[in-house]
Amino acid sequence: LCALPLRCGAKQAAWIQTGTIRFEHSFRDLCQSNHCGQYGRNWCCPPAVGTPEELERMVLGYRFLLLWSSVGQLTDPFDAEGMTFARRRHAALNDEILSHFDRLRPGAERILMGAGACERCARCTIQEDAPCRYPNKKVLPLEACCIDVTALARSGGMRYNHGENTVTYFGGILFDQSATEQ
Repeated sequence: LCALPLRCGAKQAAWIQTGTIRFEHSFRDLCQSNHCGQYGRNWCCPPAVGTPEELERMVLGYRFLLLWSSVGQLTDPFDAEGMTFARRRHAALNDEILSHFDRLRPGAERILMGAGACERCARCTIQEDAPCRYPNKKVLPLEACCIDVTALARSGGMRYNHGENTVTYFGGILFDQSATEQ
C-alpha cells in the first residue's frame, strides 16, 4: 500500500502508526480565527468535526495512516494562483489514491485526510442544515484534527519543505489493520 501514492504521482509516501502521531490541541485556535473562512461552514471543519480531544481519539481509533505529499512549483513565495493550482492538483491526487485504495480494500473502514477544508462540493450542505452529500468521500483536514504535520512528515522520513518557490501539500488515509490483512 505504501507504493500506491507514488504510483499515482505523489512526491513522497510513508506508513505511519497512529500511536506515533503528535497532536497539538492549540492548533484549534487557528481554525477558530477563521482565516480560511470555513469555520462553522463545512462539515469537515470545526466546530462540526468535534473537539480536539474527540478528533485525537478518532484518529487513534485507527491503526495506520498512509501519508503522502505533493509539491507544487511557484513563481514566487506569494504566487496565490500557483498555490491554488497545486492544491487542486493535490485534491485530484487524493481522489485517485482513494479510488485505488477502495478497489484494493473494498469495504475497509477508512477516512481520507487532506490539506485544508474539504472542497468536495461548491457549497457545503452544512450551510443548508442538510447532511453531507458524500460522507464516504469527504476530506478531513489534518490541521482540523490538530495533527502537527511538520512532525508527522518528519516521523515518516518525509520532507516538509522542498525549497524556495515550492508548496507542499499532505494527504492520507486512516485505516485499520484489517485493511492490510484482506
